Amino acid sequence: ALGVYEAAVAATPPGSPESAAILNNLGTGLRARYARTKDLADATRAGALWQQACVLGLEIAPEEALRSARNWGNFLWDREKWGEAAEAYGYGLKAISRLYGVQLRRQSKETWLREAREVPGRAAYAHARAGQFQEAALVLERSRARLLSEVLERDYADLTALVSKAPEAHAAYTVAATRLQALEAQDLSGHLDLPPGQTLADAIRAARAALDAAIDAVRAVPGYADFLAEPDWSDVQAAVAPDRPLVYVAATPAGGLALVVRHDGITPIWLDALTDTALRERLQGPADDPAPGGYLGAYFAWRGNSSDEDARKVWFDALQAMLAWLAEAVMEPIVAELRARNLSRAALVPTGYLGLLPLHAAAPEGITFTYTPNARALSAVVGAAHTTSLLAVDNPDGSLRFSGDEVAAVLDTFPEARRLHLLHAKATLAAVRDALSRYDVWHFSTHGAAGWDAPLDGGLLLADGAQLTLRDLLQRKRDDAGLRARLAVLSACETGVPGIALPNEVISLPSGFLQAGVAGVVGTLWSVNDFSTAMLMARFYEAWRVEEQSPPDALVTAQSWLRDSTNAELAAYFKRQTPEFAQVRMPGDVASGAYWRFLFTKGQDVRPFAHPFYWAGFYYTGV
Repeated sequence: ALGVYEAAVAATPPGSPESAAILNNLGTGLRARYARTKDLADATRAGALWQQACVLGLEIAPEEALRSARNWGNFLWDREKWGEAAEAYGYGLKAISRLYGVQLRRQSKETWLREAREVPGRAAYAHARAGQFQEAALVLERSRARLLSEVLERDYADLTALVSKAPEAHAAYTVAATRLQALEAQDLSGHLDLPPGQTLADAIRAARAALDAAIDAVRAVPGYADFLAEPDWSDVQAAVAPDRPLVYVAATPAGGLALVVRHDGITPIWLDALTDTALRERLQGPADDPAPGGYLGAYFAWRGNSSDEDARKVWFDALQAMLAWLAEAVMEPIVAELRARNLSRAALVPTGYLGLLPLHAAAPEGITFTYTPNARALSAVVGAAHTTSLLAVDNPDGSLRFSGDEVAAVLDTFPEARRLHLLHAKATLAAVRDALSRYDVWHFSTHGAAGWDAPLDGGLLLADGAQLTLRDLLQRKRDDAGLRARLAVLSACETGVPGIALPNEVISLPSGFLQAGVAGVVGTLWSVNDFSTAMLMARFYEAWRVEEQSPPDALVTAQSWLRDSTNAELAAYFKRQTPEFAQVRMPGDVASGAYWRFLFTKGQDVRPFAHPFYWAGFYYTGV
């Protein structure tokens, strides 16, 4: 077989679009022989062939450059040659950028992101093991929320808006990208339609040059300076506050890595138990088990039948087991490092499937953790901190028994002249859209649903069955509506869940609100309880608006209070702070006040909301 591959390499004309693939195949064959003979000559030549395939592939066949880089990097990874592995994966990262940048349709971009999803984590880990911590952090930054940061702000609607600002630049970009796609299609089909005397390789090079020129022209248009640009180290540093480092967290086949990025340096934390396999099994169950299991399997089983007590117990147990594992495997070492440096807050950037999990709730107390899709998203909202007015969306479909209690407590923390209460049928999509630009705090007490497989369609239920979706928010930003709100509180189910197909893209309502100009967002990771949520929100707004804590600190205060309070303490609090809270009656329904009285006269020493289900699902994104 190696002889045939050698002959194929010799027979392939220089610059052929097929050269990279053939070189890759020969390198792969030599790796197989090395595994049997341990002949270092085979290992050395395989590496040289893969490198040659990467260099050539980046010019005319980036998909082959990606495959070659992955083969080369994984070969070096298995031999723990970390610096060389980082170099190999670097070619793969360049190939991803090329493949990603030339796609016009979102589906095509997602295809390549899925194909390459293991490369960034491996590259970052290899850089870190080689002592290259800044490079490791940059790799994770550039691979996180890429669609949201670079595509959703300039997808078809954004490019359409470019027509009026710079029609020539828009046309040049569209033509160049379309031309390149057509050439790639010809390469795949074998049916070439080229001018006489021009090779496919020459055509591809010319198309790429035209695309690069078109991108430069777009970047010259005001508002498009970062079009298709990757963040650099200054972008990361800009998001780091003196008292709030960024903490990147990634799982890899060799173990996990946390990078604590401060103004004065970077500290790596090796998380040996956080392997890809361990994380996947705890999330989904054993790989060889066709039935969904683990944390997500238990959640979906309960979510599908929340009245089933057995399903509820399985889900509650799975949640506690996950938090216990996350504490030991991930959060305790991170907290120890932060405490050693006298830091009391940090912004988490969890990569991959870690973004589905409540890392903050697994941490020992004393540190306030917030989240951010990436450094650039956090920098964009720093300084948007005005808080003068409230938009409260209250129970649009009338089915939430304690929404009235919750919103009444929230409204009390704002002057009557500076608040808008959209109750039941008044909370139409049109009314909400109109109000968003006129109020700087948005409180949604409603139903929510994650777009698990179609994240842009996840959203918040409004009157008449309408939804405010992530797609709506991003479109509103593109319409230059001037959204600059301080806080969005999404007091509903699953409002902070990213899609599971591409979790590293963080395509969720909180990240969408940040991109739309909101400084901070409170979201949820699962279907939350109406009753406990009402109490949590009442305490959150008191801690924030009355006690003047920062919103992230106020959320931590409310969560700890709800978790630790007994029935007697809860009853005393509401009788003292908001006596009307326990007396609210919902039209056409039983008195919610009766529920409060029943709870607060039974088991006075019981902590009814100690289980993480009631409080841990809420998390804070932004500043």
